Amino acid sequence: LLIITFLSQYKFSSIEAFFYDNRVVYDFLFKSEIKEKFVIVSINLSSDDFLGETYPYSYSRHHEALKNILKDKPLAINYFLDFQPPLSLVEKDNLVKFKSELFEFQGDGGIFRIGSGMDDWGEKPPPEQLKDLGYSLALINIDTNVFAKDSVSRKAILNISGEQTLHLWMANTLSKKLRDQSIDVTDLPGTNYNKDADATFGLMRYSFDPVNDPVNLIPFHRVLTGNFPDGFFKDKIVLIGPEYDSNGSDFILTPFSSREKVSKMQQHALLISSLFEKGTIQKIPTILSNIIALVLSLALALSISKINPTRGIIITLTVLAVCLLGAFLLFTVFGQWLYFTHIFLSLFLCYYILVPFRAIVEYQQRYAIEEETELLKKVENLKQNFLSLMSHDLKTPVAKMLIFELF
Repeated sequence: LLIITFLSQYKFSSIEAFFYDNRVVYDFLFKSEIKEKFVIVSINLSSDDFLGETYPYSYSRHHEALKNILKDKPLAINYFLDFQPPLSLVEKDNLVKFKSELFEFQGDGGIFRIGSGMDDWGEKPPPEQLKDLGYSLALINIDTNVFAKDSVSRKAILNISGEQTLHLWMANTLSKKLRDQSIDVTDLPGTNYNKDADATFGLMRYSFDPVNDPVNLIPFHRVLTGNFPDGFFKDKIVLIGPEYDSNGSDFILTPFSSREKVSKMQQHALLISSLFEKGTIQKIPTILSNIIALVLSLALALSISKINPTRGIIITLTVLAVCLLGAFLLFTVFGQWLYFTHIFLSLFLCYYILVPFRAIVEYQQRYAIEEETELLKKVENLKQNFLSLMSHDLKTPVAKMLIFELF
C-alpha cells in the first residue's frame, strides 16, 4: 500500500513515454488506406540552386509547377508555404493565373487547402488574394510542456477556437469524398479540450513509419520542369512545402525515432492519414492502472512470501510480461492507452523489497537449522564418547569377576 501510495504521487512521464512510443512503433494493426496516395513536393536547397531563387519562390514558378501537377488530375493539393504578397505587376498577374488554375481545380471536384502558420502575433494567413481559396492552421504539436517534455510529436491539434485545423479538415473532406462519411472532433476517441490554448488535442496512433517507410517525395524543380513519369500525380494527395536541412524548424522528432528527425511534411501526411482512420487514443483513467498495480502487487507479495526467491523471479517476470502484452493489445486492438508505468514500478519494487526480505528469512532459518544440526552432532558425539568410556570401564571389573569365579 505504501509503494502504491508513493508511486501514485508521481507520473514518471519519461518512463511512460518509452512504453507509449514502443506501442506506437509496433502498432502493426493500424494502417491507412490512403498512405500510398500522398506525394510530397519538396522545396529544398537543390531546388533553390536549380532555379536561382529562394523560398518561397515567385508565383510564376508556382503557376508553372501547378499546371504540370494538374495535368495528372490529382485528388487533393495542400500548400504549406508562407506565401508573400506580390511585389510587382508581373507577380500580380502570375498570382491571378495561379489562383485561376486552383479555382478551376476546385470547380472540377478537387480538394485544395493552404496550411497557415502562427507567430507571436497570431495566425499568419495567406495574402488577401488567396484567402478565398481556403486556408486552415497547420500546426504540429511538440511535447515541450506536458507529458515527457522531450520535444517529440505525439499529439494532433484538432481544432483551435472552434475551427478545424488543416489535418482534421483534410481527413474530414477526404472521408466524405472517398467514403461518404464525415469526421468531426466528436467522432474521435480520447480528445481533450485545453481552455488556456482554446484548442482540442488528441493523442495519436500513427498509420505508417515516417522514418523507415516515408511518403513518396519529389523535388520542386523536377515538378517545374515536368521531369516525372506520366500519371505520377494521378489521384494523389499532393503536399507542397519546405524541407531545408539547414532549417531545424522544418524537421521534428516522432515516436519512431528519438534521435533521427523527420520532415514536418512527412508529419503532415502522417497526421492526415491517421485522422482519416480516426486514429486517436482513448486514455484509460490512471486510477484504474493504480488499482491494477495494487491488486497485482498484493498477489505477488503473497506468492513470494511462500516460495523461494528463484521461483519469485520467474513469477515476477511472467506477471510483467503478461501485463505488458495486455497493455499492448489494449492499444493496438482497442485503441486504449493503459498507463503502464505505475504497474511496472509497483511490481518491480515489490519484487526487490520482498525477495531480499524473503532471502534473509530463509537464510536465518537455514542458519538456525545448521546450528541445531551442529548441536545435535555434538550431543551425538558426547553420547558416543560416554558409551565408549562406560564400555571400557565396565569391561575391566566384569573380566576380573569372571576370572575370580573361574578360580
